[in-house]
Amino acid sequence: MAGAWGVAEPLRFDNTTRVLISFLYCNALIFGYVSTVFIARWMARTYGVAGVPTESLFALFAVVAAPLSIASLALLYPSVFFNVLVLIPSIIWFMNLLYRGLPVVIGIPPERGLLMSSSLVGWLLVAFVRMLGLTMGLWANGLGPNLGV
Repeated sequence: MAGAWGVAEPLRFDNTTRVLISFLYCNALIFGYVSTVFIARWMARTYGVAGVPTESLFALFAVVAAPLSIASLALLYPSVFFNVLVLIPSIIWFMNLLYRGLPVVIGIPPERGLLMSSSLVGWLLVAFVRMLGLTMGLWANGLGPNLGV
């Protein structure tokens, strides 16, 4: 049965599945955060920076990820329309912080920072799609709701 805005009823999980999915998702996010910092450090050499302090990149990505972390609270309300209204401005804020902050933190001209930030956005998009595929694979194999696949 479809609800408002053409959205079906939300999926319900039992407590064991909720805890397991939350644990796995939290670990995946931590792995993604750490791997993005090391990918940025590796990319910095390509853009002419030799010794970027890893602590600076960890701090930068903590600040850059803050808008998405705050906006993710909107996902607790199961409405696609509401979630899109909240997440699109937060993605714009995230991109603004990344494109302005990265050149300052690693000390490169803004033109090179634009290229490096775009490369990191590409990395993050690939990681996002990989996470969706992994989630679908786990759900199809029994960890998650019964999707009938």
